[in-house]
Amino acid sequence: KATVSMSRSRQGDLADLTDADLVERARATVRDGMVVDAPALLAVLREVTRRTLGIAPFDVQLQGTLALLNGDVAEMATGEGKTLTGAMATIGYALQGKRVHVITVNGFLAARDDEWMGPMFDFFGLTHGAIQEELTSEQRREVYQRDIVFGAINELGFDVLRDHLATERSEVVRTPADV
Repeated sequence: KATVSMSRSRQGDLADLTDADLVERARATVRDGMVVDAPALLAVLREVTRRTLGIAPFDVQLQGTLALLNGDVAEMATGEGKTLTGAMATIGYALQGKRVHVITVNGFLAARDDEWMGPMFDFFGLTHGAIQEELTSEQRREVYQRDIVFGAINELGFDVLRDHLATERSEVVRTPADV
C-alpha cells in the first residue's frame, strides 16, 4: 500500500511529460532485468493508462500489479479490474526484456484483451497478438515471436504438445525462448 501511495505522490509532473519522456521514465525503472523503482513504474503506468485508454487505475489495480510484478498471486473479485491489472504487470515484465504469455479461458477473451489493452502496449513499442484457433502454423509462429502473446489455455497447451511431437524443427510454432 505504501508503494501505491508513493506512486500517487510522483504522479504530479508526469502529465506534462511527452510520450517519449514517459517511455524513457518507465524504462529507467528497470535495471538488470528487474524493476528497481516500483513506485515510479506504477506512476508512469497510471499516466499511460489515462492517455491511452482514457481511464485511471484504482489503487487496488496498482496493488495487484505490484503483487504480480513481485511474483505473487493476486486474487481480485469480479469487477475489480483484472484485465487492466494484468496488462500493467505484463508491461512491467516486457520492459524487463521478458516475453510474456497472458493465458485466458477462451479465444474470445484473448482477442478482446489483446485489442483492448493494445494501445498501452503500443505506447511502449511492445509487440503483441493473440493466438486463435483458426491461425495457421506460420501465423502462430509469427505471434509467438512478439513481446506479449495472449491465448486461451487450450490453444497454448496444444501448441506445446504439438511442438513436442514435431519430427522437424520447421514444424515447431513456439520460439526457442518459449520452448
